[in-house]
Amino acid sequence: MRPGLSAGAKSPRKECGGRKKRWRAAQPDAAQALGELTAFAKRDGAELTAAIGAAFAAIRGRCEEKCTYRPPLLGWAMLGMFLFRRGSVNALDAQRPVGSAHPSWLREVSGLTPEAVAEAPCGELLRHWAGRLDAEVAAELLSTAFETLVLRQKRLDVGRIDDCILVAVDGTGRDKCRKGTRENGKRRRVALVASVLASWGKVPIAFEEVDEYDWMLDKADCERKAFDRLALRLKKRFPKLRICLVGDALYACRSLFLTCERNNWRFIATFKEGSWKDVSRNVDALLALERANHGPYRPTGWQAHRRDAAGGRVKTDGKVRWVGNVDFGARGGAKDGRWLLTVVACREISPMPYDGRFVTDLPCPDAAAASRIATCGRKRWWIESQNQTQKHRGYGLKHNYCNKSNASKVLFVFLLLATLLWEVFYKLGLRHWQPGTRKASEESWVKMMWALLIAGSQQWREVKGRNLKRA
Repeated sequence: MRPGLSAGAKSPRKECGGRKKRWRAAQPDAAQALGELTAFAKRDGAELTAAIGAAFAAIRGRCEEKCTYRPPLLGWAMLGMFLFRRGSVNALDAQRPVGSAHPSWLREVSGLTPEAVAEAPCGELLRHWAGRLDAEVAAELLSTAFETLVLRQKRLDVGRIDDCILVAVDGTGRDKCRKGTRENGKRRRVALVASVLASWGKVPIAFEEVDEYDWMLDKADCERKAFDRLALRLKKRFPKLRICLVGDALYACRSLFLTCERNNWRFIATFKEGSWKDVSRNVDALLALERANHGPYRPTGWQAHRRDAAGGRVKTDGKVRWVGNVDFGARGGAKDGRWLLTVVACREISPMPYDGRFVTDLPCPDAAAASRIATCGRKRWWIESQNQTQKHRGYGLKHNYCNKSNASKVLFVFLLLATLLWEVFYKLGLRHWQPGTRKASEESWVKMMWALLIAGSQQWREVKGRNLKRA
């Protein structure tokens, strides 16, 4: 029986303009989705809930001692604001009617007794607790969630390259400081985010603030300097994790080469003519000479097929060329030698053609290896789409949740936490449990579950919950 059809019903088909007929899309079951999300939070997120409770319980003060809300519930209230994509604190407060199931859901995922609280915390209280929580402690929660929900569950075994997981780094603009209350002259907040690119999706694991001006060192800060601090954070938190960094043309520089060599990491960076003019001319000459180093472009995963003009699926066709031992200059000292790296050129032939180059230190003996490098380099766009989703799909990344620096940073951590939780739950669970609902977007799923909570329905309690897929 096809999804979305009742027993004994005739299988309806849908005409699609001369193309192959498709089954009618099923209606999304919001109650089952919310029940599965609750079971996932209680089962897989139990260690994260304990870490959140310990972080908030460590805060001491007169106001905190008078608060009737338990620490885990406060943390999940912050997560819920981003998980259900309210977009702002006022939107969260505007939909706190008496009789809703939101407090009941918070008690359920927090592991508290039913009589613990009768009403969900307001946005002003969440802002107060975010301002009191240490930002470094909050950043550790993001690493804990990645370790417990992804690494320990072995959900990164597929999609590696040279036994390394792909980690993309990219800067993203956050909210603007309100006029008249800027801290240290800062007009806007910028963060450098590191996200793991798995075969099934992208999950953030760490971030670093990018200041417009470093008043302690009396120097201007930039994304490359923030990357050096982010690399230290990643190496300290995951010392044995084999990483292949993926970045845009900004990171095709000697500082990235040196950082990856020190940490025993690999890298793939976009190579553009404007950043290395002399090297680019040498690469053009070498590609013309190395006629044997070329082959068909055979990407894997989402890049293996494209849509043609009629809307059908066709295999991706193109060419890859590569040249090794390209001289990128001295390592720093006269006795340190020179940077000899590989440049891979990829040209895709499709209705939307692509022509790009990548510089890497990965071995490239044949066309298959060159195709894998080009495929992984193009995956960098996943973090761009993640940034756009956080800005324009309900998370409210550009919204000023709080003008205080520490509170804003803590709330940004919980936004990344909600992004990680939803990505794991949706890509490895919900999308496979309800495959017939192909037309339901992620944002529509979230809106339907939130509407169910506001209506006061308790149908999600009847769902037992299922395990997620590995990868």
